[in-house]
Amino acid sequence: ASPHVLAAASAAVAATMGDDTAGPAAGSAGPSMLQGVPRYVTLNRLAATLANGSRHLEALPLYEQALSLRPGYARAMHNQGVALSALGRHEEAARSFVRALRQNVDAPHVWQRLRMTLFSWDSDARLGGEVGGSPGAGDAPGAGDEAEQERRARLIGLAYDRDVEALAAELGMSSASA
Repeated sequence: ASPHVLAAASAAVAATMGDDTAGPAAGSAGPSMLQGVPRYVTLNRLAATLANGSRHLEALPLYEQALSLRPGYARAMHNQGVALSALGRHEEAARSFVRALRQNVDAPHVWQRLRMTLFSWDSDARLGGEVGGSPGAGDAPGAGDEAEQERRARLIGLAYDRDVEALAAELGMSSASA
């Protein structure tokens, strides 16, 4: 992302920090096009701008802030999953996608991202990369053990079956973590 886009996005978030919307109460620094836009939406947009500029690690706290303001915000859950996957944190990414799918099970783009993440996780683990959501854990003894390989295969199968609750259970998510 260009420095101008990032500066504008940063100004937009700064303008929303005192209120739930970027309106006149947020101060004159906010662009008029943000008037009435909820802060969680603005935070998600800024995070997505950072992530689109390959600044995934910087985007994650902004997604968390957006989700703390609007816990059921599926778009932020999806975008968070994309950033986590790009960082090689595949299991965390899968959980984000499953949370988003619990909000809208009929979201084909989220199902596709979930499947791509699960395949990347399996591939990275087989090549000695990340296992269990911990970068570098593939170097540990037993990183490619049969139980983990079977677990990843089950997750991939469940993603193709579009079974959200079975995926959540396999990922250790309770029904309350939606």
